[in-house]
Amino acid sequence: MTLQQSHRSGSSRLAAAAAVLLLGLALYDDGGKAAAAQRGLPEDIGGVPEEKEFKEDALNLPAYPHDAALIEFRPRGYSKNRFYVDRNSVSLGADWVVRYTAVIKSPSDVANVSYEGLRCKTSEYKVYAYGTRNGT
Repeated sequence: MTLQQSHRSGSSRLAAAAAVLLLGLALYDDGGKAAAAQRGLPEDIGGVPEEKEFKEDALNLPAYPHDAALIEFRPRGYSKNRFYVDRNSVSLGADWVVRYTAVIKSPSDVANVSYEGLRCKTSEYKVYAYGTRNGT
């Protein structure tokens, strides 16, 4: 399966930006070198090595997000909704795709939950799964 380019909604794009920021913070350790070395990544994670053929990692859905693990961010513009990224779901795969769970809550506390991925090298974006009302 390959990632497909798609149009991004404002909320998904902002959730993605927050996820990338959180990933950068998670990898920051002596300039990211120690964390990158532990994960088997090159020291300079800013330059993605060339690849012959893209092969997406197998999908491993994270646990459904809990409110205690949500990090709120505020997108540009006005919205009555509240936007979050689940800190426990942010990851960088061996395929160089940043994956994260985004949560958008309405003023009536209805939550839209999605597990998404960004492939920065090619500006691709993908939604892997949506959360359900029963917490799955």
